[in-house]
Amino acid sequence: MKGIQGNTIANQDVSRTGYNEANLVDYDTQSMKASGSVHYRFTPTVEGIAQINWGTGTSVYTGSDRYSLRNFSIGQYKLELKGQDFFVRGYTTQERSGDSYISSILGSFINEAYRPSQGPAENPTSGWFAQYALAYSSALLKGAPDAAAHAAARDVADQGRLVPGTAQFEGAKYSIMNSTISSGRGAKFDDKTNLYHYEGMYNFSNALSNVFELQVGGSYRIYQLRSGGTIFDDLINDININEYGAFAQLAKKMFDDKFKLSLSGRYDKSTNFDGRFTPRISGVYTVAPNNNIRVSYQTGYRNPTTQNQYIDLSVAGGAQHLIGGIPSMLNKYNMFTNRPYTDVSYRDYTNSIAAGAENTGLLQAYNFDERGVRPESVQAYEVGYRGLLGTNLLVDAYAFYNTYKDFITSVEVYQLNDGNFNRFGAPVNATGEVTSYGGALGLDYLISSYNLSGNVSYNELGDLPADYINDFNTPTVRYNLGIGNKEVVKNLGFNVNYRWQDAFYWNSSFASGQVPAFSTIDAQINFKIPSANSMIKIGGSNILNKYYFTSYGNPAVGALYYIGLTYNP
Repeated sequence: MKGIQGNTIANQDVSRTGYNEANLVDYDTQSMKASGSVHYRFTPTVEGIAQINWGTGTSVYTGSDRYSLRNFSIGQYKLELKGQDFFVRGYTTQERSGDSYISSILGSFINEAYRPSQGPAENPTSGWFAQYALAYSSALLKGAPDAAAHAAARDVADQGRLVPGTAQFEGAKYSIMNSTISSGRGAKFDDKTNLYHYEGMYNFSNALSNVFELQVGGSYRIYQLRSGGTIFDDLINDININEYGAFAQLAKKMFDDKFKLSLSGRYDKSTNFDGRFTPRISGVYTVAPNNNIRVSYQTGYRNPTTQNQYIDLSVAGGAQHLIGGIPSMLNKYNMFTNRPYTDVSYRDYTNSIAAGAENTGLLQAYNFDERGVRPESVQAYEVGYRGLLGTNLLVDAYAFYNTYKDFITSVEVYQLNDGNFNRFGAPVNATGEVTSYGGALGLDYLISSYNLSGNVSYNELGDLPADYINDFNTPTVRYNLGIGNKEVVKNLGFNVNYRWQDAFYWNSSFASGQVPAFSTIDAQINFKIPSANSMIKIGGSNILNKYYFTSYGNPAVGALYYIGLTYNP
């Protein structure tokens, strides 16, 4: 948890002494969930439903930073009326951040509590970096080697540093944890964001005597961003995003019901973006009983997320600022008038400084599109086969090829302000087309009462230019192998699964690096107790306890063992 300051000492970066994360967050994880529903039949075919899902918990989460999620909660509340040919429903999802905070910001502010990084104008040498620079220069003048001079400088600048476990440290930590980010002196989120969603659908097929299938529907959604300036740019003005859409789908069976053709189209509109129409067509051909070939062509789009649009958040202890990609956010930080520099060229520039030959000509400006980030569109082609060969082998295979336009990715840029480079991260659209392709094959084979299964998948994303962050973050190859028997002997069953995935490079604004290949074995034994209408389940995931991680910067995952009792009255 460090803050890096350039130009403290010529040609060098110096960081404040950080704190171990274990001193800043509680690793204990807790989770509680509750749900309930009431169903009422008005007629034999019309049913009303009221449903509640609610959960709360405490954990540590890795995203653009390390977040301590403490006493956060999410609730979803739904009302629905459905019949044989229709449904209408509305629900709201409400997030409450509780006592959650950013661990790196907490560490940085604890450092600021005992000695500010920069001294006030009337006493500029009282700041941590000035103290460090003075002590470093003094040590060099006395003949100390460079490494020893740095060590001596840190000892001087760290005098009075708050020590974990002391009353002074805990007092500062408590105060910062409970002060909001928007106050300018805290690390706490204050998120009370709500989503309201309404949708309905009517199936006209029965009314049309099933000559063909016809479904129509629509939806309306409201995002109410309410973070009090701790996540979004909503400290002064509330942010509302409205989205609506409508669709129609037509399907018809032909050629003695061996071929089914489906056509559909959808129109959607969001507050910050133009409306879009997306057609789709697919066909399924039954070549033999229980053997189908499917082909589809689909168009679709993806709106920038709420964070893609409006995030306004410092992360990495203040070393980086994440901003939304819509024009109003880019204008707020003068990205069009004070153009920043690309990440690659900035690193080349800092390397030239380190080499003792500063070269500002290496800096290359990054030009944000004045339209800001826009929806991503895709054309997707897929062909697949699913069939039962003989009576024992089930095969499911598919291949796909996608082309994206305005692919949503992100960039890191450096903007020069008052002699210092400030690092920003923002979502943008990649220029040109981006492709992805792949496929999968799954097999299930029944031998007597044993089931053997296996599947393998392949996924690849085309290259992105160097200025963009490739956050596809998906292993190229994954496969699973399994064997199971529901009753290998009377009342006793089991299943065992082996999972493997390829190594891949993980990209994110928090941390980037190689995720090694790994494999795990999961197993479970089921024991039925017919006299008690019960079943005992004993098993575990990753039973050999081989530690692995699925993303760079996340904790390693070990074994999980469990025992459960299921009762069926």
